[in-house]
Amino acid sequence: MPTNFATMSEALAKLSSLATFLADMPAGVRAQVEAAVAEGEADLAALQAAVDALAVEVAAGVEGLIPSLAFEAVIDPADPNPTEINGGTFNTIADAVAASDEGVAVHLRLRSGEMHPVVSNIATGERGLYLEKVGAGANPVIAFGAYENGAGNQLYNFVPGFFSRIRAHDIDFVAPAKLNAAKGWGTPRFWNIPAGTQTQIAFRDCRLIGTGEFTFTNTGGGAVATLSALNTTFDGMVGIDFAQGTAVVGQRTTTLINGGQVAISSGAGGAVLTN
Repeated sequence: MPTNFATMSEALAKLSSLATFLADMPAGVRAQVEAAVAEGEADLAALQAAVDALAVEVAAGVEGLIPSLAFEAVIDPADPNPTEINGGTFNTIADAVAASDEGVAVHLRLRSGEMHPVVSNIATGERGLYLEKVGAGANPVIAFGAYENGAGNQLYNFVPGFFSRIRAHDIDFVAPAKLNAAKGWGTPRFWNIPAGTQTQIAFRDCRLIGTGEFTFTNTGGGAVATLSALNTTFDGMVGIDFAQGTAVVGQRTTTLINGGQVAISSGAGGAVLTN
């Protein structure tokens, strides 16, 4: 049967004659033809389903081999069934960070007014961490927990890697009370950067609340840290201690209360560039 026609009229005429031929076909023969067509359609449907399933498997395999460059999640401590996937919900900051890949940008939205306790060290490694309030109302609170060992009171904190970044917008960071009032603090830092590393810290509309023993971060030997603070309150505690390494500090519209300071040096050998 020819498949190309000079005109549309010729094509329509051919289709009309084919329809007439099928209509005039004996019932038994027509039934066989219709059965063969149905079988062919079923085979095509099965093949399409197999292709679709294979496409899903391939996509999942590629995603596993090539990590996402960004990770986003909402942190909701009250969610009874968190999805715990990229783009979903998690109960804790620690769970979300652990679910992300090393070296990616991790954007976590914390529900307003919620308390987010830190009850273990959170290894952020080489990730870039962005913490942001979601919803109207009071700032979410990241409340650092404490524990005691032979060296005294200790603080659960963030543990960054060789090159680390943290940005926070509308977040409150709150230090704990001592578990043993007779002992001092071991390492009272929220963002405890190792020696010989680099870190970038930026606050906007945040509050850092603690006593004079606490700093948000430090500069260990050979470390370089930058701290930017806009519309941020330092209540009783210190933003950065540049005792040994080098700090670059930029601040605007900061509020210092109850002895809070943006930057100090608790030892010799450190350097700071500040406005």
